[in-house]
Amino acid sequence: MISKAVYEFVKIFITNPIILSVIILVLICDYIKSNKYDKNWIMYAGKNKYYYVNSIRQNYVHVKAISKLLNIDKSKVYNIVCTPSIATLKIDHDGELIRYNTIANKILSYKNEVIDNEEEIV
Repeated sequence: MISKAVYEFVKIFITNPIILSVIILVLICDYIKSNKYDKNWIMYAGKNKYYYVNSIRQNYVHVKAISKLLNIDKSKVYNIVCTPSIATLKIDHDGELIRYNTIANKILSYKNEVIDNEEEIV
């Protein structure tokens, strides 16, 4: 049995003309506390405290890499971090952090085309 662990899976969804970068976190813990600017997040599991890399900041690196690879502005790649509903989140953020059960609605909420011309992509 896995007791106290953090697993991160990077999923990149490219839906022309909308591009999303998503990290899906599987967390087995009681709660996570931090803010979007901290280098590390703090995860509490029972009486234990663990530090791990801030997923919003880590995903921003993916956003920059995708925008560079596709030769598009990074504002055209969305930064989304998805967590399961089991953990209590105490993290200040600007909407990048969502729950598993809302990811489909979040993706569908992006209606503005960010790529006007497919030739814009390398």
